[in-house]
Amino acid sequence: MLPADPTRDNRNETGPLSIRAAQAADVPAITRIFNHAIAHTTASFYEQSRTIEQRTHWFTQRDPRNAVWVAACGPNVVGWVALDAWSEKQGYLITTEISYYVAADFRGRGIGSQLVAKSIEVARQNQFRNILAKICENNLVSIRLAERLGFQHRGTLKSVGQKFDQTFDVHFYQKQL
Repeated sequence: MLPADPTRDNRNETGPLSIRAAQAADVPAITRIFNHAIAHTTASFYEQSRTIEQRTHWFTQRDPRNAVWVAACGPNVVGWVALDAWSEKQGYLITTEISYYVAADFRGRGIGSQLVAKSIEVARQNQFRNILAKICENNLVSIRLAERLGFQHRGTLKSVGQKFDQTFDVHFYQKQL
C-alpha cells in the first residue's frame, strides 16, 4: 500500500460515497490526488506536479464526450476518473482512454472499481466502442481491476516508461463495448 497523502487527514471523513460528474470546483482536489500519484507511483509517468491552472485548462478544454467523474465521501473528493481522446484523428473517435486515481488513504475500499464501472456506463452512453488503458507493469491493483471489469490484455511495450530511475513495461488493455 502506498503512503497516505501527508497533506490531508482523512481518517475521520465519513458519509456516503457518491459518484458524480466533476465540476470546476473539484479541480483542486483532482489536482491534489493526481499530484500525490505523480510523486509516489508509476500510475502516471509525469515527474513534475501539475498546477491547478494546468488541470483547470485540462478540465475546461475537454470534448463533452470525454467525461470526468469524481468519487466524493461527503463533501470531499476522494477519487476521479477521466475519459480522454485516444487520438485526434477522426477515425479513432470511437475509442477513448481511461485514467483514474484514488486518494491514497481511500484505496482498497472499492472506489476505483466504482469509478471505472461508471466510466464504462458513460462511455456506452457517449457511443464509444472501445476503452483503452495503459497500465504500468508494477501496478498490479489496476491490472486486476481492469481484468475483473472485462478489459483484455492486448499487448506490452517493453521498457517504454521511466520513473524513479527505473524503466518499466507498459501493458495495453482494451474493453470493447
